[in-house]
Amino acid sequence: MEYRVITEKYFEEAFLINKEYLSASKEAFRKWYTEYPNLFVGAFDDEKLIGICYGFDSKDKDYVLLEGIATIFDYWRKGIGSDLLKKFEQQVKKREKKFITLGCASDEKTEKFYLKNDYKPTMYLARIKKKDLPASYESLTKGYDFIEKKDEDDSVKLYFKAEQYDIAKRIKLQKQLNAYEVIYIMEKALH
Repeated sequence: MEYRVITEKYFEEAFLINKEYLSASKEAFRKWYTEYPNLFVGAFDDEKLIGICYGFDSKDKDYVLLEGIATIFDYWRKGIGSDLLKKFEQQVKKREKKFITLGCASDEKTEKFYLKNDYKPTMYLARIKKKDLPASYESLTKGYDFIEKKDEDDSVKLYFKAEQYDIAKRIKLQKQLNAYEVIYIMEKALH
């Protein structure tokens, strides 16, 4: 297995993996690739692209956002994701960034993958349809350190501090807020 930056030759293959397992639109994928080509890394079995990991610079000058990571199904559970992440981290260090941050999918296997690779939960992000937001959400979330609220068209994002990984607390927050999703924002400091 070889891990390297994805060249233009493999862009379409990388996008197909993204399309199958992740959610970036082709326009966003192309824009990020054009602006941050060295933050698109791939896992290659001979010359076959079998996994991708990509991101882009954050507005905060010290951070890179990890936007997506995936391997094709036949290569799951073989350590390729962890190796892709290591290659991505090397590329981030070359940019002299200090941190990688990501929004983690809300399933336990994905959360544990990032924990195993030394990513730490820093926040909960709750996404709630405006019509479902409890009027008394502030009193319902006692015991959680509120950070900020962001309004979107038909939904609200609420951010709370997370000091450690606690799946029961994440699930409880989701129920209390009638949220359609609560995810961890995770971070890794690069040394």
